[in-house]
Amino acid sequence: MDCLEDMLNLIEEHKEELFCIILEGGVMGSAGMIPYPNNYIEEVARKSKEEGILIILDEVATFARLGKYLFSDNEKLKKISKPDIITIGKGITGGYLPLALTMTREEIYSQFLGDFEEHRQFFHGHTYTGNQLLCTSAIATLDILEGDEVFKKIGKKIELLHRSLDRLKELEHVGDIRKRGFMIGIELVKDKNNKEPYPFREKVAYRVAENLLKRGIYMRPIFIIQ
Repeated sequence: MDCLEDMLNLIEEHKEELFCIILEGGVMGSAGMIPYPNNYIEEVARKSKEEGILIILDEVATFARLGKYLFSDNEKLKKISKPDIITIGKGITGGYLPLALTMTREEIYSQFLGDFEEHRQFFHGHTYTGNQLLCTSAIATLDILEGDEVFKKIGKKIELLHRSLDRLKELEHVGDIRKRGFMIGIELVKDKNNKEPYPFREKVAYRVAENLLKRGIYMRPIFIIQ
């Protein structure tokens, strides 16, 4: 949480020039599968509310992976009417088709409404905006999540997964296991004592992923440059 103090100080120092703050929804994904500490996002949101700064939560990676639809769906954020903008994608169609959505609070949405001659409409758009096939896929995914009561059932699976993964900490070259919901990061290190990473040229993560694939386990190898 020392990082939180740095963030709050940064906001205070630059509040006159800050328009928005963008955070991922509970877990930083490609940065290393790093979960935010509990109450970090909420405190940043509270500070942004005080200073009139927009909060954008990127929930593209976290949608339905943390044990519920959205990280944003928590009481502390709701009480302070944050975030202001939420982006989602990938999981909204079950990963079968590329679809993204941007959701905003009514106050922001209404800024693009007015008489035709005012030119306040949102001019930006894409060729596949409102694509019926993609939207149908998203609706089908949401129907499955609701109809099968997925989020009421996966709590025990998450607990089992986390418990089982903790056993990997005993392995010589596992430096850390970071987890929240179904988002997991397993850090491989050359030296466990000082967390020395493997040289990139050895492609250790790829070699591990290839061997897991032979056993029917799909793993995504990511190299993070610190």
